Amino acid sequence: MKKIISIFVCIGILLFSSISAWDPSENKDFFVDPETGEPNAIVVVGVNAAASDVTAAANIAKKIGAMLYYEEETVMKDVVESWNSGENFKDDYGDNMNDKNDKGSSNADAILIGDTSGYFDGIPYQELKSLWWNDKNRNKKLDKNESREEIYVNLWGQNKNEEPYMLYPIICNPLQGRYEYRVIVEDEAQKEVWEDSDSEEKYTIYTHPVSVKFLKEKYNILYFGSDGEDRDYAFYGMPQLKEEVEFEVGETKEFDGWEIKLDDINLYEHIIKWIITEPSNIESYDYMAKIGKDKNCVFGIKKEFCEMEETIFALESLRIFYRSNGENTVVANVYTLEDYGIIHDAVTIKPCGPDGFQWSLDVIRDVDIEYWDGNPYYIIEESYDDYNYNDKTPDFSDSVKENVIALKFNGGIDPRVCSTPPCKPPSRLLRCWEMPQCGIDDFWVNTGDAPVFIELVIDDAGDLSHSDLIVDGGFSVTHYRQETEHVKIDPMSLIVNDDEVTDTIKTTSNLILVGGPGLVETPQGTKICNTLTKELCDQKLSTVDWFNSVGEYEYIPNAFAEEKDVLIVAGKDREATQKAVEKLINDLNT
Repeated sequence: MKKIISIFVCIGILLFSSISAWDPSENKDFFVDPETGEPNAIVVVGVNAAASDVTAAANIAKKIGAMLYYEEETVMKDVVESWNSGENFKDDYGDNMNDKNDKGSSNADAILIGDTSGYFDGIPYQELKSLWWNDKNRNKKLDKNESREEIYVNLWGQNKNEEPYMLYPIICNPLQGRYEYRVIVEDEAQKEVWEDSDSEEKYTIYTHPVSVKFLKEKYNILYFGSDGEDRDYAFYGMPQLKEEVEFEVGETKEFDGWEIKLDDINLYEHIIKWIITEPSNIESYDYMAKIGKDKNCVFGIKKEFCEMEETIFALESLRIFYRSNGENTVVANVYTLEDYGIIHDAVTIKPCGPDGFQWSLDVIRDVDIEYWDGNPYYIIEESYDDYNYNDKTPDFSDSVKENVIALKFNGGIDPRVCSTPPCKPPSRLLRCWEMPQCGIDDFWVNTGDAPVFIELVIDDAGDLSHSDLIVDGGFSVTHYRQETEHVKIDPMSLIVNDDEVTDTIKTTSNLILVGGPGLVETPQGTKICNTLTKELCDQKLSTVDWFNSVGEYEYIPNAFAEEKDVLIVAGKDREATQKAVEKLINDLNT
């Protein structure tokens, strides 16, 4: 992934600083994957090690085990909620061009939402309690200005050669019948621009993101936009803004993994020196700013991803407080952005199922989505000019523009698949999947193991001709539950002997080597305490004099493989090794 660093300072001084000593409390991702909770490291003890070394290894494993969990996603068979239209559901050719009193058939047979006791209290809105909405005023009712999940179903009749013979119900394209899942985004995040006075570089800062639920995941939407290919998208992320933060000289503070240290203040020239270190601890920057009247001193880092560029860190130096006791401080604003990505249009998604059962992911900007006759949510071709845009019966429009993220079913639902009873009514499933950071590509295919999210079933098996505009068994929508369980891992499973470490283990895990390269007496003779420690010593990668060490740990990056590191915990004897283990555990607690 390409990364562009944009750094601008008030007096144009920027230097790279050296990396500080390795601290386990600040590098817990060495031990545990922060996203999955799975172990990143295993503990290696010599097969010939003394019993005290085995105990020491067990103590380290227990400490890591207290930090561990892994997420096991379990698809539950029981149903959260189901809605059914009831038997003998009747429609009038899928549109309400003539009968203005039949509100249920007016461009939608049902729009399912989480609550119908508030604003959306009439047909075609129907209640499916398990669907999410943002009850921002906490009145336990879904109001017109609250973001929400919706499931839209509109059945259609199709002429067969001549009137009045028809096939009903079918869904054959977005203009003639519709089945879709969507989230309606009613609000917008707030944003402001920080500009550095000297460089005139601008950094966009977001606050108060709009939290919505799409499929099974929650996203913090920051804005909706369109790229150079005329493809609409939603940009999401978790911004954090800390205002008026005070720093004393020499003080380091952490913000979402970013470390900021106020290194020095030049009292005479009003120059302050910052040291900023990225969460990876790989790169750090010396930044000097001269505070002055009517000057904005902003240090920013922008990152390019998914063919976009966004500010992921910014530091705004505000003022210096000079104190009589000499403990001077600087006040600054700090901004960070993490967990960011985009959701964009995709032409045909096939999330599990036979070929042809395709879904489109459509991001729609600035539409009045509330329901009315001739819903303008979809552009209607001239050949469909019977739709009346002026007829608002029923009228749920609030004349406020919303943004929409929708999954539209582009395949067909035709009751003729059920031609000879007994037969199973046709159903269509929408499944969940993991959203990549850069969104789903066109023609993206799910691997087939995604859990079911919603299911639409149409039961017209009682009428094999399907010509009476009645769905004998009705149609139903079912919403399935998905739960995530956090299961603890047995810490003893993290311990292996040195003769069990394969090349695969070396290239897939970080290693914690307990015991030094010295010799130990065993019933089988004199043996090496930990052969992997000795191997690193022989290669000059370990620089500690373990034969005289009173007990310590040594961090060695890329010891056996790229991006896989080693931590040696040892000393000159058993007691020294025990002291090294105690020091490591204590440092992890800080």
